[in-house]
Amino acid sequence: MFTKPSDLLCSVGFPGARLWHRFRLLGHEMRIVIADEHPIVLIGLRAMLQAEGSQIHIVGEATSDKELIATLSQVECDLLIVDFQVDDSPESEDGLAMLRRIREFRPNLLVLALTMLGSPRLIKDTLAAGAHGIVDKTATTDQLMLAIGKISSENSFLCVKTRAKLIKLTAAENN
Repeated sequence: MFTKPSDLLCSVGFPGARLWHRFRLLGHEMRIVIADEHPIVLIGLRAMLQAEGSQIHIVGEATSDKELIATLSQVECDLLIVDFQVDDSPESEDGLAMLRRIREFRPNLLVLALTMLGSPRLIKDTLAAGAHGIVDKTATTDQLMLAIGKISSENSFLCVKTRAKLIKLTAAENN
């Protein structure tokens, strides 16, 4: 009997689900901080992650860049899942500056950026600022789990939409 979508996908040969399943079987617990300016997105993200099993622990949440920096200063975590632009208030940092600041005081923290913004230049700059991966906010739970598994095992992940945009940017820069 399959208890989670990833278990079913493993049985039919979906490679991302196998990676996540292997990650779960290793018994590695993942401590995650999530950040997005929209509380409803945080609620949905938390529900998606917690539904995947007991190895995932949400150890912090933030709805602004200030809250995020404070949370990261207070809790130990393995992964930060963050909206590229956590806070749109006038006094907030831009997403790139925030990522660079986080990398300064948490250099070993894995960072997965969530975004609806998708300019190829912004994607490239986000990776350069320290994100280990980028997932579009239209991603499914299985795609998010794939991203987490890839980042935790290989230190990088780009969703299909992001890769396509980077390929177009690289092609344009080379012409």
